Amino acid sequence: MSTTVFNPLSNMEGSGVTDLQLREVFQRAGIGMEIPHEPAERAMINADRGIDDRTFSPVSGLSGNYPNLVMVPQSIMDFDFVAISKTPKMQLEGWDSLLPHSLGFITKWKTVEDDTKKCER
Repeated sequence: MSTTVFNPLSNMEGSGVTDLQLREVFQRAGIGMEIPHEPAERAMINADRGIDDRTFSPVSGLSGNYPNLVMVPQSIMDFDFVAISKTPKMQLEGWDSLLPHSLGFITKWKTVEDDTKKCER
């Protein structure tokens, strides 16, 4: 099971919050597991090609890009996306409200890349 997240959720030592949670779940089920850390795109490609059994923290709505993956409808965590600006009291309502603004964001996060494609960069 590959991951694209890092501290405090997951780390190479396996002591991240999600590492510990998943190890406990798999141990109780009698299943061994390893957690390789991969860039987001590589983790999804490896899971889609069967190199890894799955990725944790996948994003819903990506099945068109990865046809061999089946979304499991259980969530182990939720992410809230936020914008940080030097403009006081900036009001944003959804992805489209970012259109008039220049953006900087973490690349290779597919949901952010897809939802900001129309925005100026």
